[in-house]
Amino acid sequence: MRKRIPFIVPKLPLIKDLKKDLQKIYETRIFTNMGPFEKEFESKCREYLSDKRRDAPYTIAVANGTLGLMLALKALEPKTGLVLLPSFTFAATVEAVLWCGYEPAFVDIDNEDWSLALNKKAINLIKSGRVGAVLCGNPFGIPADLDKLTEITRRHNLPLLIDSAAGMGSVYPDGTPMGQKGSAEVFSLHATKTFGIGEGGLVVTKNKKLAEKIQKMKNFGFDKNHLVQNLGLNAKMPEFTAVIALHVLKNYKRTLKQKRVLMKHYLKNLSPSIKTHKNILLSAGMFFPIIFPNKSLRDQKEKELSKIGVQTRRYYYPPLHKHPAFKGVGSVDNLRNTDNICQKILALPLYLDLAKEDIETTMKVINR
Repeated sequence: MRKRIPFIVPKLPLIKDLKKDLQKIYETRIFTNMGPFEKEFESKCREYLSDKRRDAPYTIAVANGTLGLMLALKALEPKTGLVLLPSFTFAATVEAVLWCGYEPAFVDIDNEDWSLALNKKAINLIKSGRVGAVLCGNPFGIPADLDKLTEITRRHNLPLLIDSAAGMGSVYPDGTPMGQKGSAEVFSLHATKTFGIGEGGLVVTKNKKLAEKIQKMKNFGFDKNHLVQNLGLNAKMPEFTAVIALHVLKNYKRTLKQKRVLMKHYLKNLSPSIKTHKNILLSAGMFFPIIFPNKSLRDQKEKELSKIGVQTRRYYYPPLHKHPAFKGVGSVDNLRNTDNICQKILALPLYLDLAKEDIETTMKVINR
């Protein structure tokens, strides 16, 4: 019987390892509302994401990454309603903008970096004063070059929100842990991510006032006097989830080490005609994305892999500007690079139990 190689296999801590902490929840009867495990998780994340060269960032645990984006964007209070963002990203990014009541506008990506690239039209739009915020991404948790984007948004006093969904544990090229850039960064801790806990998210910022504001907003906006000062919602992380998150964090350095060994094995077997992101080894390794020379070869190899039981995914396909729900969202440019990458990209399996032989099997099909 042919072996099936699934795309993603989430790996959560063993129940026996969680038992002691779960028992504490039942003893205290604190199941949510910023309980001790949620607070401990925030504290441990702050420690984990700190950089010796800089002050530790502030960390806010939330129920999921989408709510984290919504809270951070609303808390940043864009001066105008227009928010620039890529179409090459997950639906949650643009949905967060729309749910907050702002107007999204798609901007093209860099062909090599796969992240938001502010071209002349976008920069002129910023100069006109019509843009309220920029929402960029680190695609698949792979660090992008954000220096130019940071410089432009600083110069024009614009909030820069970074969707680093799969980036918990990724490192920027300058050695900075992901989470330390922009006005705020948001991680998703969904089961599909390397730091997967089922559902969960983390908002990270170096701005203390912003962190305090988001912390209140995730609990309906209540302050210490139980008065709503800012519009909020319910985005608290339940204690059961926080327990799982703490145990994932405990072994996370080893998890990242294992993922990087597998990514190196992919690179070792990669044909020169097939490309991946230059910073792939700096990422937490959600999956292994590759770019084919053209769409027809991508489609052919996708079918061949499916026939031998290897699951793959097209990320992000189709791009957001081609989804019916976002038909009314405007574009600053023609999104040529976005369409180009989406036609040629394929995501390959990458999970802790993936054998090197499985990678070799996959790459033989791709390379032949």
